[in-house]
Amino acid sequence: MNIRKGVAALLALLLALPAWGMATTSGNRPAINRSIASNNARSLANLPETARGRTDTLVIGVPDLYGETNPFWVKTMGDHYLASLLYDELLFQSNSGEMGAGVAAFEVSQDRHTVAFTVQSGVCYADDGEPVTSDDFINALYLLLTPGYDGVYDIARASIRGVEAYLSGEADAIVGVARLSDRAFSVTLDVPNPEKLIFLAIPALRVSLFGDMRRPETLTEPEDFPAFYEETLERVRSADAAAMAYGQYCFMSMEPGEKATLAAHEAYWRGKPNIGGVELLVIPTDPSIALMSMLEGTVDIISVLGSVDLVSDAFDTGFINLYTWEGDVLGYLGMDIESALFSDPSIREALAIGIDRAELERRTLERYAVLPTALVFDSFGLDTDILTEAYPYDPDRAADLLESAGWAIEEDGMRHRNGLLFSFTLTYNTPNPFMDKAAYRIQEDYAALGIEAELRAVPLEELIELVEAGACDMYFQARKLPSSAALSADLFVGDSRLNASGYTSDVLTRDLTRATEEADPARQTVLYEGLFLELYAELPIIPLYRRSEMLLVSGRILNAVVTTAHDITSDVYRFFLVDSLEKRW
Repeated sequence: MNIRKGVAALLALLLALPAWGMATTSGNRPAINRSIASNNARSLANLPETARGRTDTLVIGVPDLYGETNPFWVKTMGDHYLASLLYDELLFQSNSGEMGAGVAAFEVSQDRHTVAFTVQSGVCYADDGEPVTSDDFINALYLLLTPGYDGVYDIARASIRGVEAYLSGEADAIVGVARLSDRAFSVTLDVPNPEKLIFLAIPALRVSLFGDMRRPETLTEPEDFPAFYEETLERVRSADAAAMAYGQYCFMSMEPGEKATLAAHEAYWRGKPNIGGVELLVIPTDPSIALMSMLEGTVDIISVLGSVDLVSDAFDTGFINLYTWEGDVLGYLGMDIESALFSDPSIREALAIGIDRAELERRTLERYAVLPTALVFDSFGLDTDILTEAYPYDPDRAADLLESAGWAIEEDGMRHRNGLLFSFTLTYNTPNPFMDKAAYRIQEDYAALGIEAELRAVPLEELIELVEAGACDMYFQARKLPSSAALSADLFVGDSRLNASGYTSDVLTRDLTRATEEADPARQTVLYEGLFLELYAELPIIPLYRRSEMLLVSGRILNAVVTTAHDITSDVYRFFLVDSLEKRW
């Protein structure tokens, strides 16, 4: 087993690619676009005056806003929405889940090893109108491959040709990344893996703003490389990233934890946005507060946690569109697996079956979630029919597993082994509509087993810092899994910086390597199925729920497309605001 500490833990991580695809490639397996149930607005007669008075501004409610404007380091849902409005990626995903051309058109060579990108005509930076160039995307590739980069993209498994030679100093450039012209460049891969394209869905990194990330040819001594890498990474992190926006909107202002204000990018390459401004407004995650923000007209779009029963009365107003679907948000408990408390798989199983997860769901998520039967969802295109609930609530078996591992109940009623009390701290973020209720039930379930679980509730920002620093015994996370099995694997397995626990094993490493190197889509699917089944068996995390999604969209918004393939912020430039549903544009 190989455990790494201090990896980036990205709470409420949203790596789902902002996407609108055009063309697809041979062997590119689309994500499943799951069915969405909708209840449509009937009239705007009861539209709140607060909303009606916003004639050229769209307000989107978000649960958090960490304040990060650099798309390479976004951490939370609010920051992700911000990034999707400010920046476009090389590849987009269509409403049906197909990966295709985004801010660049592309062609794949006959042998499928080389992808040639051409930046779309008219793509320019919002602040000065300068064109986005091939050099800016090449710069982004060098950033993501720079040792020490700790952001939300990890393209190591894309297997770009020549990376190792460049990092070792044998070459002064990555041979697999070639500039073809001001607008065109190519990327050559060692393995024509059908999932590799999704790793290349990245934003641009403006050379004129951030400087060149490529190591200068004059720097020839490997011992001098680390200082250069450190300096360049610090330069990128400290620069004003908002000045490099070239997406639908441009940055105006930010109050971290409160709101962000954006203005339309007048020269946006797909067409000037119809709505002049967008505001991302932080709304507490309490379902009743989120619903009230829509009913009072404070927001135009917001995601609400809870059952449909919660909002049924709201439809008497007639102005709300409701969308519900099976989501990909996985809530789970992570552990410091280097600790003697959690290193034994049988102990992790005891901790999993020692929690009545079905009761947690009933008490906290108002039936609007399901228990995960595996760490893999149908959005990957993988077979989940063979999976059953592997960790049902079974306190008797949990007690037996603990006893077998040497953790015996002593006179104080608690479990001890070699003089050590089975005690740890469970850290979670608050406010949190799930954990604010569930934490105490988890504590009670563990206490019934003779385990002492101290609760530590902290703000989201502090939880992120603690997990990144490896300073938590057990911690809660909620992650939205990408539609790609390849990207999702990096969240839980192997050496990716996105793997918060740092956990891997010989079997998982083998399975991941095979899937990475497999060129046939059908065989690769089978390999990923095996990997996620093994991951669920080894249980480096304890799944608590798979959350469903409920999105409220004001009927005053026309042209809003809700799909499971990408976020609603992906094509805000197309939205219209109307004051009557009889009016059509």
